[in-house]
Amino acid sequence: MKRNFHFLIILISIVLVAQCNLHTNKQAEAVCTKEGQVNPNGDSELALLMRQMTKHAEATKKALQAGEELPAYPSEVDAIDTAEPTNPDKHNPGFYSGTKFYLAALKALYASRKEDRAKHYEMVLNTCSSCHSVVCPGPLKKIGRLRMQDN
Repeated sequence: MKRNFHFLIILISIVLVAQCNLHTNKQAEAVCTKEGQVNPNGDSELALLMRQMTKHAEATKKALQAGEELPAYPSEVDAIDTAEPTNPDKHNPGFYSGTKFYLAALKALYASRKEDRAKHYEMVLNTCSSCHSVVCPGPLKKIGRLRMQDN
């Protein structure tokens, strides 16, 4: 009798935990799959800008690999210092120094000779990696895939 009681308690616990996990997973899925949103915390101005920067880097990589001209300079990134982040704590001295290096590297890419552009493109990605390794490591794998020779 006592054994059956323990078995029943364990069975009920398993069912309750499974139901809670199912409910929580559905809530998380609903948040993550809102129209156009991939960030479960919502899409901040900075998150949207970073996605534009990624698309620009992808287009730049493709152009460099094909020997074509660079895509137009993404002037919207010049406002990176003022873009509202998802987490306001991310706007710290490390973030600001990272953005300065990124903008300098990007401008150097656009000022470089055609034969030096791949090297300068890698320098742009190095600034992204350096900042993200300190401030927000989530995108590091994606940055790695933007390299001219995928890592």
